[in-house]
Amino acid sequence: MINDELKIAWVYGYLKANFDMFTEMGYHPDVVGKSMHFITEKALSRLGIADSKLCERIINQIDGLDLELTIAKVIEENRD
Repeated sequence: MINDELKIAWVYGYLKANFDMFTEMGYHPDVVGKSMHFITEKALSRLGIADSKLCERIINQIDGLDLELTIAKVIEENRD
């Protein structure tokens, strides 16, 4: 089955994409951020993940990858 690290990464990535979408639509980032934080905590709790240090470590690793920049570069390089 899927381990806790993958669950954390999936939840974070999914909610980060929604956060970006809502803020691009003009919603206030602080309000959206509070909602997404609440939803993230509830989703991880429902998945049985309570280790906040593990969550913080995984999220920091994901943020350090700069996936958006990588994806943008791949799209730009392969426009044909």
